[in-house]
Amino acid sequence: MNLIVALFARFVVPAFVVPCACVSVWLTPQADRDPRVETLQSWRAWLGYLALVAVLLAGQDQVDVSSLLNSAVLAPFYKFVIAVPCFAVAVVLLIVKSGPGHRSAVAVAAARPWLTVLAVLITPFALIAFGSLIGDAPGRQNWVLLLMIFASLPLWPAAVWAVILGVRYSFRAADVHPFLPAFVGLAVAAVTVVEGVAGTSTATTSMDTRLALLSLGGGLVFAGLCVYELSCLRRDGIGFHSRPTFLHIHQVVNWPAAARAFAPWLVLTTALGFALVGIGSTSQRGPMVAASPITSSTGGAPSASADAGPAVLIPIVAAQASAVAPDGTDDAGNTVSYPAANVADGVLETAWRATGDATGQRILLTFSGPVRVTAVGIVPGYAKVDAASGVDRFAQNRRVVGVDWVGANGTSVHQDLADSPDMQMQSVDVVTDSLTVVITATSAPGERDFTAISEIQVLGHPGG
Repeated sequence: MNLIVALFARFVVPAFVVPCACVSVWLTPQADRDPRVETLQSWRAWLGYLALVAVLLAGQDQVDVSSLLNSAVLAPFYKFVIAVPCFAVAVVLLIVKSGPGHRSAVAVAAARPWLTVLAVLITPFALIAFGSLIGDAPGRQNWVLLLMIFASLPLWPAAVWAVILGVRYSFRAADVHPFLPAFVGLAVAAVTVVEGVAGTSTATTSMDTRLALLSLGGGLVFAGLCVYELSCLRRDGIGFHSRPTFLHIHQVVNWPAAARAFAPWLVLTTALGFALVGIGSTSQRGPMVAASPITSSTGGAPSASADAGPAVLIPIVAAQASAVAPDGTDDAGNTVSYPAANVADGVLETAWRATGDATGQRILLTFSGPVRVTAVGIVPGYAKVDAASGVDRFAQNRRVVGVDWVGANGTSVHQDLADSPDMQMQSVDVVTDSLTVVITATSAPGERDFTAISEIQVLGHPGG
């Protein structure tokens, strides 16, 4: 136990807790601000984070690492990008409205928030640039990425803490002018609301809808708090010509006290971060999803065929697609083809693929003769992990969200698909010598704008 305490004191405190304390000193404004607004903004940030975790836990079967990173990392990053021009416009307007005697003070006070926002933006830009440099060297990707992760470990809690405090304190915007946090916040809230409305109209899965509604609700709450802050300032007699009232803050940090203060928040933040990562990693390879039986669109419920014995795998003698993507190259430099026949070769690592959104595209499956089909299954994406780089192709490409199974006589059964690289089964009941798979919806593109299907299975009884 003494060894653990010593290691914590010698490594964890200086490597993790002290950077968080430095971030706190840097981001805590010196200007007086309504403590009610600070508290409400802090609660909004934490409850929003917890709501995201709850939504992801409720739909683990539809979550992958790419959508997780998009929700937890990219969305706040985009809001920072929007906040930069809003901050610049607001500062210019305040300088103009402040009058000659106060313009220089506003301009100087704006320097520190500018530096903070630029630091937030430069970090992901640098990582993206570095990633592009090693993008053509698949043999080095794994160890380089591991080295990057290890080297950046001490920065993670500090970065998360900076985002939380940045939201609460609006990156010290109150030191520029009392109105500035609310002005910038309203602009970011408006973007968040628009993003949420657009997300609800384009969502292809229930998880996409939940995340869009979460964004919409968060934006509305944020806007309400900004309006409340402006009303409080106006009620206190604050106007455009008012100057910030600076507090007397002692900037010398008592590191032991700072460590004790930030350790509980650090533990909670890290635990929530690991929970998010755990959701993303465990949900990518879930169990088989079996859809419930549904009636055919031609009317009537599927009839039972228990007297015909157990269903067997029906051989697919030919597969033809209405569109096929050009050949590609894997991370080892090998050429990869994507013909329709790949869906019936029994190998998950091969796939049929079409360029872009393949909604409306068809794959015709032909049997050796009439068969009674009792169940069909599909792997709705590219279920391959590149052997050279370890990259998950399922997350990189579009996934199929819904299909119609159409028999030769026109009988049609619809199947909704989970965002999971597993064989997902659907009960049907049709006698036919062919089946046409019609894609009715796909997910948003990942890093690659292609739609893929790795495998299709047909179960039933030969001879009809």
